Amino acid sequence: MSEETKVDRVFWRKGKKVMLCPLELTDAPIIYRGINNPDSYNFLLNTDPKGLGFEEDWIKSKQKPSDTDLTVSICTFDGTLIGTMGLHRISLLHGTATTGEVIFDEQYRNCGYGTDAKMILLDYAFNILGLHLVASTVIGFNDRSTAYSQKCGYQVEARLRNRFYRFGKRHDEIILSVVRDEWLPLWEEYTKDF
Repeated sequence: MSEETKVDRVFWRKGKKVMLCPLELTDAPIIYRGINNPDSYNFLLNTDPKGLGFEEDWIKSKQKPSDTDLTVSICTFDGTLIGTMGLHRISLLHGTATTGEVIFDEQYRNCGYGTDAKMILLDYAFNILGLHLVASTVIGFNDRSTAYSQKCGYQVEARLRNRFYRFGKRHDEIILSVVRDEWLPLWEEYTKDF
């Protein structure tokens, strides 16, 4: 990544390997390239192409505080934007939310960045917001996402048959969730050398 695409990042939460940062308009070109990459969007629910203007408007909408939705950028400690992550459909009444994330480039996958980002977002969800359960949806062929979610304490709740169509085939939808009381021992172990 060239120096002009790096920003002096303000971070919102910091983990062992990544920072979760507020989205900035300067992120738009990176998100635009990342989200339109088949290596990224094939794992997402929406595969439509998105223009740079769309991403700029999306970032502006995500910069506004919301009681039900939070989206942040995932950045390495040197400020490189490698993906986005969100806590969506937050219900303080029920103590629930859903998560979703995307790491744009293969070179940042299987390196622990996603796990670190998810753990620090779950810390916020459970220990700051006081949520009880956080869920996530995975397309059936996305074994990597299922595995890293399980490393963060998620358990498979359901497998819904033939919900997605990709690569000329039908694929199941996997619903995972993690409950605070089951996650807390993992967090305590994770943060021992933090």
